[in-house]
Amino acid sequence: GDGDEAPTVDITNFTAGHLPYNSTPKIATFITSSNTTCAIAATATVTPPAASVSWEVTVPNDWSASGGTGTSFSQTATVPRHPDGGRPSGMKITLKATATHQNKTASATASATQTGTDRIRNMYIDHIIKIPYRSEFAGTNISLKSKVTQGHSKIQTAYSEWAGSPQSLPIESGYRNPEHNQDVRGKLKSVHQYGWAIDISPIPDNKEPGKQDDSDYIANYALEHADAKYVEQYPNKNYNEVHIHWENYGTLPNVTNP
Repeated sequence: GDGDEAPTVDITNFTAGHLPYNSTPKIATFITSSNTTCAIAATATVTPPAASVSWEVTVPNDWSASGGTGTSFSQTATVPRHPDGGRPSGMKITLKATATHQNKTASATASATQTGTDRIRNMYIDHIIKIPYRSEFAGTNISLKSKVTQGHSKIQTAYSEWAGSPQSLPIESGYRNPEHNQDVRGKLKSVHQYGWAIDISPIPDNKEPGKQDDSDYIANYALEHADAKYVEQYPNKNYNEVHIHWENYGTLPNVTNP
């Protein structure tokens, strides 16, 4: 009779931390819920309905999480502080649901493995700053925003006219992920981390006396004619660098469901 049939089990609604819910096709990757936690949840659909369900969860080995019973699973794993340089590549979360009925069992698994892009995005969670959208990344980098590259080009053209000959203004620093930004002692909320800033260095030396007038021209032009929001000059570096950004941290979007 029906009582002897083997059970079936299927896992639905599996989520881990912030999954990219809206991506198509659905990508089984994740970023942690916060710098110390990662919520994991799922539902099991079983036949026959009388079957019992138990869950096993496998998380990265320095996390803590435990299994559960019943058709729904919900738990917040404890995540240790991130190591310098960011969390390891390929972190994986796996859920296994086992249905038991009349001494017969069936199981199903669901998992998410963090991609290289989301490893970088997790750094923003770990540094407790705004998280960029996945779509902003090409691999593990954010390209400089078009406003930045256009602004840089415009500044370089105008500076060449001022100098009286074609000039190159090299970008010494553009996009920096949060770990790299910390290594170079950048500000916590530096917009270099979002592709909105460049540091131009070395500054050429045209006209007397030294580089200060060149630095002044570049900084003033950036603000007045190239839509820059902020510039910083460096007298302590003999005016050899100019920082320019085109967006302020406060007006960046805050991706709550990345």
